[in-house]
Amino acid sequence: MIKNAFSGTLFIPQGQKSCFIALPKDLSLKVTFRESSNAEVTAAFIKKEIVVQDAGGNDQAYCLLTSSLAGSGYSMDAHYDITLI
Repeated sequence: MIKNAFSGTLFIPQGQKSCFIALPKDLSLKVTFRESSNAEVTAAFIKKEIVVQDAGGNDQAYCLLTSSLAGSGYSMDAHYDITLI
């Protein structure tokens, strides 16, 4: 059973060099790149564990996923479709 099921789209404007996704540590996701025939690009994101404080001041473990492009960034507006799995 999938907890906290979610799917949505991350819009990245032309010229942007990096995009970030943060999610609770115990969740994982699948990312596809619409403009590349819906190719799965999850592995292109660098994953780093971070700790943030919730509204009550309690530490919560999250994963920060980062994707970066060299040079001038995205050559056109881009869309990543994200699904929690």
